Amino acid sequence: MAEIIVVGGGVSGLATATLLARTGFEVSLVESHQLPPPELGPDPDLRVIALSPASERILRQCGAWELMDLDRVQPWRWMRVWESAESSGVEFKTTDINEARLGHIVENGNLVRALYQAADAAGVMWLNPETVSQFNPRGAGVELQLKSGSWVRANIAIAADGAFSKMRGMAKLSWKYVAHQQRAIIAEVSAELGATEAAWQRFTPRGPVALLPLFNGHYSLVWSTADAEHLIQCNDEEFEEMLSMVLGGRMGALRLFGPRHCLTLGRGFAPQWCAEGLALVGDAAHVVHPLAGLGQNLGLMDAAVLQEELAWHPLSQRALRAYERRRKGWVWATQWTLEGFRVGFSFGIPGLDRLRSAALEYVGGNRTLRQFFINQADGRWDAPRWLREPVEMERRRESR
Repeated sequence: MAEIIVVGGGVSGLATATLLARTGFEVSLVESHQLPPPELGPDPDLRVIALSPASERILRQCGAWELMDLDRVQPWRWMRVWESAESSGVEFKTTDINEARLGHIVENGNLVRALYQAADAAGVMWLNPETVSQFNPRGAGVELQLKSGSWVRANIAIAADGAFSKMRGMAKLSWKYVAHQQRAIIAEVSAELGATEAAWQRFTPRGPVALLPLFNGHYSLVWSTADAEHLIQCNDEEFEEMLSMVLGGRMGALRLFGPRHCLTLGRGFAPQWCAEGLALVGDAAHVVHPLAGLGQNLGLMDAAVLQEELAWHPLSQRALRAYERRRKGWVWATQWTLEGFRVGFSFGIPGLDRLRSAALEYVGGNRTLRQFFINQADGRWDAPRWLREPVEMERRRESR
């Protein structure tokens, strides 16, 4: 019998299991796919994550950061966000927050492999490939029946099995999900112009388009648009021409490398994150639009806060409720902030575009507001004490 069972072997689930195992708990992890994931190929993974500085610190606490192939981890030190072709928009810089970088662009496969190795080194017990077919709270613990027919028991279970979580459904926790008309086109592209350590994002009435720097000098494209079906079906030359036009020529000539893929988008939120003996983390609790790249960062912060609460109140429902109180309101506010940006930039009302561009220009000229948005994206305001204190000590030293 493990003390904690984590269901789901993605980034959030692996990070949760690793942090809890390194805290001293006996942890088992159930995952439907074979682990470890396959070796990385020479070309970049199309699924990338824009990790914040806070997420980097969480991964270091997991012991996973050093296990990544760091030659494939690309730092980014500034970001340009704009709307109209005439607007310079906002430039976010490392000097705004006294950090060496704004974050790193990491391939999903690189991160999952490192987290698997860190979890294995921490003593996590593996139940894979397996799925859960039944979940039962039992007094002071929980029972889970696996697809193989065997039963496993634990004091508590953590559901990290994604937006369409079976664990959440078996615990009878509700789920509010709204599918967006926009879908995301992801691809690898090269740009004639643009710094290799810069990220770029333009808001358009049809959806935001972002270019994130990759380790090979190319960019990961994330184009959220209502025109996804046409963009998937057109030939490479047409796609490159439309992408260059949307970016207003700021990146020069753009060229595709490899295939394009289309992802569905939506907004999801669980009104309750806890049931008896169970807590939700990551996409099982919340799904956000990718326009700010916060999805996996929110999940990593879930893992860190849950670990702190369970360290304070070991294996108790009190810890799960405290975790829910700390995280739910913050994530809800972040989700609706992103929804406000998505909807607010989607209307082509005459005059409104000039107002939005003026607002971006104002933020661009105000360091305090730039700091606010960067720190909100970093998510460290409700972070565990062990994550906040090194940052605060460093800032105190720099202010002297």
